[in-house]
Amino acid sequence: MAKKSRRERKKVRKKRRPPPPFPRGAPAPRPVAPVPQEAALPGRPTVTDFREQYSYVYQDLKRVALLAGAMFAALIILSFVLK
Repeated sequence: MAKKSRRERKKVRKKRRPPPPFPRGAPAPRPVAPVPQEAALPGRPTVTDFREQYSYVYQDLKRVALLAGAMFAALIILSFVLK
């Protein structure tokens, strides 16, 4: 089946009408006031405890290092055995 041309897609887009912003007869939604956030002092960085947030990364790095070391040791041992 052939793909629609750009011209056909444009026509279809023009025919579609966007929905009204809110139903007729219903009151308009009220804007919500923004929630005030605690402002950090300028020039003083906020302290974030990354150890707590990324503890799994440290565990994964240790596991990868252990596996890499074991594979490297196996390669060295195999090089002596196969010579």
